[in-house]
Amino acid sequence: MERIFLFVLNNAITVSALIIAIILVRALGKKMPKWITCLLWIVVAVKLIVPIKFESALSLIPTGEPISASAVVGKSLQVGSTGTDLLHEMLHAGALLWLVGVAVMLTYAVTTYMLIRKRVSASVKIDSKVYECDDISDSFILGIISPRVYLPSALSEEARKYILKHEFAHLSRRDYIWKPLGFAILSVYWLNPLCWVAYILLCKDIEYACDEKVTKNIENGEKAEYCRILLENSMPRKLIAACPVAFGGIDVKDRIKNVVNYKKPAFWITIASIMVCVAVGVCFATNKGSKTVDEQQVAVASVEAIPKGTKLVGVIETSEGVLRVRQAPDDDAECIGFLAPDDEVEIIEDADGWYKIGLEDGEGYIKSDYVNIGSEKDANNSESN
Repeated sequence: MERIFLFVLNNAITVSALIIAIILVRALGKKMPKWITCLLWIVVAVKLIVPIKFESALSLIPTGEPISASAVVGKSLQVGSTGTDLLHEMLHAGALLWLVGVAVMLTYAVTTYMLIRKRVSASVKIDSKVYECDDISDSFILGIISPRVYLPSALSEEARKYILKHEFAHLSRRDYIWKPLGFAILSVYWLNPLCWVAYILLCKDIEYACDEKVTKNIENGEKAEYCRILLENSMPRKLIAACPVAFGGIDVKDRIKNVVNYKKPAFWITIASIMVCVAVGVCFATNKGSKTVDEQQVAVASVEAIPKGTKLVGVIETSEGVLRVRQAPDDDAECIGFLAPDDEVEIIEDADGWYKIGLEDGEGYIKSDYVNIGSEKDANNSESN
């Protein structure tokens, strides 16, 4: 659990620069098509949920692991130290607090969904994927696998026409998937305030992009009517929700301004916006490439067998492998490098055939191509050679 927590914590830290960069791009790129802005939030989602660390020489993020797992988890596994015991307890407490937060967020999302689902249980189908309900005051889409549009029964025909244009634009953009997915990611990364900001802006950009899609397909004279209906059906919300995708629930004033001022962007603006997205992704969603063994100037001087029965006093897991600390003959602690060649090999205290990696520079770097001969006999043969 601590390792998962560290993974989340490192992602939460490194994604902050990407979120800030996107906020600046949104502020400066007023003419950028909103569907392209939504793509930037997809980059954030990919960075947060994909465990693979992408590397680039152009990255402005020095490392994808600001809190080293080997430094924290490894030290916490060493024995005989009050400080490391305290570190382990703090890490464990932090992981438990994080899990509680995740549980609260997901419980809130599920409860909200069930309550809304219950409210529209008595709705009447009036068209394909369109339902009318007496117990709701605003229009929205509910559902992920089989999304449905729900309309209040009291809507006028004119309002219904434009609201359906808006909601079907949501359906075509799959916004009923992106918003819950964004909330699910927020539930995991709730401990980063910038992730809350990112989710709120994602919800706004989803609505902006949908409004632009509707506006692009109506006559200029209809913009005023669309804005009037948007204003009349605005329903302010005080709480952040994972669902539903509602017609008038997000930042209606700015949405009306966006509709009134909307003009189909020039081709060069679209191309420039895509290039900006690519640049932001390369610079802030990747990490600097890790140094190779040659770049670190690490030389292997010798390889020798580890004596059977060596007393081990600690274990440190690193990204390169497993580093074990043993008790040297003179009772001074000595670090030795180990790496299991595959998941089927279990490292135990008196394992036969494990090799010590001796280094000329004494840095204790764990070489990536370890060998394990598998038996004490082979180890002895290797020593004699």
